[in-house]
Amino acid sequence: MKSRDWDKPGNIKSYISQVNRIRRENPALQQTSAIRFLSVEDNSVIAYIKHTADLTNVVVTVIALTGDFREFWLPLGDVQVRSNSGGLGPVTALENLKSGPASSVTHSGMRLWIDPVHDPVLLFRCLR
Repeated sequence: MKSRDWDKPGNIKSYISQVNRIRRENPALQQTSAIRFLSVEDNSVIAYIKHTADLTNVVVTVIALTGDFREFWLPLGDVQVRSNSGGLGPVTALENLKSGPASSVTHSGMRLWIDPVHDPVLLFRCLR
């Protein structure tokens, strides 16, 4: 049996901690019943939506399937989210759950890029 040095440079301990924090903070990521894949035009990228039953927490996950930099359109036209005031409507912004800033959604979607060399996964909370 090989023992691991979890503090050795290059480990993914902090990355796993970040993903686990995001999972704990988003109820949509704590269940398996509500998942829907999005039609991304790039076959090297998959994207899916998970949401709570009341649509107050809607999360988009984008995953690179290859090691190449990809740029693509993320379609969000029919994705709905419930605001704090209770109204249901289309996504107007995506909040980056890893880095924090929110970006406006235009034309029912967003142009994104993913660089798997730096991070193979994008995580966004849908906002209204």
